[in-house]
Order: sequence, then structure tokens, then C-alpha cells
Amino acid sequence: MNVLFLRPQPAIRSIKYALAFKTVKENINIYHAYTGKTLNELYGYGDEYFIKMIKLDSRNLQKDLQQIVKDYKIHLIHSQNAPDFLTRKAIETVPNIPTIHENQDSISLRKTPYNPGAHIPTQL
Repeated sequence: MNVLFLRPQPAIRSIKYALAFKTVKENINIYHAYTGKTLNELYGYGDEYFIKMIKLDSRNLQKDLQQIVKDYKIHLIHSQNAPDFLTRKAIETVPNIPTIHENQDSISLRKTPYNPGAHIPTQL
């Protein structure tokens, strides 16, 4: 099975998924398409867990997605995180490929040093 991870910005969760798939010892090939930086650029590691890291051209998402699905014979797309523009583009562009959209809504509500998200006041 060939799975395409689709993220605006790859993150640690991508690595966790890739490692989980590898531990089940099934024949799952994971490709990672993104619009930002690679895992190696952000964290110093991570790209090696994927068959290929594929930089998407934001101006040509439709063409890029069609080509990736064709070239790598993608069976499933797993899109993650907001904004959901990549999920919507995948559904529009390759409607015959099942697409999963995952968003950690509750994570966006906490205050963190790397992404403040929405801050809930202590007094309502």
C-alpha cells in the first residue's frame, strides 16, 4: 500500500505515524508531500522515515497532486492539520483516492512556546 502524507508543514506527528507503520511490518510505503520545510530542516532528522519527501508548488497543487498519485501509485492520502487547503485540493483533484483529514483541534487551544494558538482566559 502506498500512502501519501499531506501536510503544509511536516511535524513530529508525521515521524510517529511513520514509525508506527513500520512496526506493523506490513508493506506500507509512505511518501510525504509538503509546502513548508522538510523534517530534516526543522528537527535535524525525520526525512529518512519516508520513501520520498516531495515539495509541493503552492501555485500548482492540482498538477503536483495528480502527478504524485500517478507516479507513486498512491492508494490513500492522509492529510493533517489546519488550514485544510491541502485536504480540499486533494479531494477536488483526485476524488477516486480515499482522503483522511486529521486535525488536532484540542491541541490548538493550548498555549505553547512554539505556537500560542488560542488562549483561554482564566476568568470568564
